Order: sequence, then structure tokens, then C-alpha cells
Amino acid sequence: MFARSRLAPVLTGVAVATTGAVAFWGWTLRPEKLAVWVLLSAALPAMWAYVEFAQVRGPDPATGRTLMTLHRTVIAWAGFTMSLKIACRLALAAELVDPATAMTGLRLGGVSMGLFLVYFGNTLPKLQSPWSMTSEPFDWQRVHRFVGWVCLVGGIATIALWLSLPLASAYTAGRIVMAAVAVLALGRKFFSLATYRPRRVSSGVP
Repeated sequence: MFARSRLAPVLTGVAVATTGAVAFWGWTLRPEKLAVWVLLSAALPAMWAYVEFAQVRGPDPATGRTLMTLHRTVIAWAGFTMSLKIACRLALAAELVDPATAMTGLRLGGVSMGLFLVYFGNTLPKLQSPWSMTSEPFDWQRVHRFVGWVCLVGGIATIALWLSLPLASAYTAGRIVMAAVAVLALGRKFFSLATYRPRRVSSGVP
């Protein structure tokens, strides 16, 4: 785990740089979509900065290291997947690859997103809370178990869609699955934030 924790920020940095390079390439080909390229190049660095400076790590170094490794891995995986899918479209537009190669790359990007959801869903329920039982702002364990199952099912569905459907249909269905995963995950967390009451630990004094 320690080796993974040291590798994660390196991969995150490479993913951020790769996404920035793809955004710059996109700007040279389609300068009229400047806002899109600026958003693409700024999204991952903003997420990375939030994780590094605002993520709650807790008093236990091992728990904090595990949480940071997961969040950095999420950013790196998202960056590489986005870069692959956008680069395939740009390469096709620039006539650097044939349509069949570009379609294969796009499918690989979609499958990669599904694999990421499976990994994320399998990892979430195993994470320990950085808060004590009396200070948790939401029910950490129940929320993470629910979101883990949602991501796992969504990831399997995403992989199946990108492997079986025509490309246009896979895009549409994939977006629906991702939207459903996001709504269910965020809805469950916000519900817990609104209704959860931290456990009280008895002092043993009558």
C-alpha cells in the first residue's frame, strides 16, 4: 500500500499533464471551442487541488494515506480515460487514424470507465472513516456500502454497453448509466447528511 500511495500522485500528475496536452491539441484543431478546452484543462487540476488541500484525512496516518491514494487514483483514471476518448475524436478529425481505429479507442475508453466504476465500487466499502463515531457528519459505512454497490452495478452495465451496442447507442446509454450512478450516490450521501445523528459513546457514569 505504501508503494501505491507514492505512485498515485505521480500518476495523477501525468494524467493532469496528459489532459492539458489533449486540451491544447483540441484548441489548435477547434479554436472556436475554447471554453470546452479551458474547462477540460482546468477540471482535473481543480479536483486535484481540492483533494490535496481540503480532503479530510483523520488522525490515523494509515487511514489518511489510503483515502488520499484512492482519490488520487480516481483523478488519474478519469484523466487518462477522458484523454483517450477525446484524443481518438481529435485524431479522427485530423485524419491521423482511420474510423475503425478511432472507434476501437472510443470503446476502450468506455470500457475503461466501466472498469474504474467496478474498482471504485469494490474499494469504497473497505475504507475506514477518517472521523470518530461521535463526529461523523454522515453514516460513513452505510453510505459507502450503498454507493459501492451502485458503482459496481453501474460499472458492469457500462462495460456491457460499450462492448455490445453500436457506438452512438453506447454513448447515449453510457451517459444515462453515469447520470443514474451520480444521482443515486449523491442523493444517498445528501440524505445521510440531512438525517444522520452521530452515535453517542457512554461515559460509563450513571
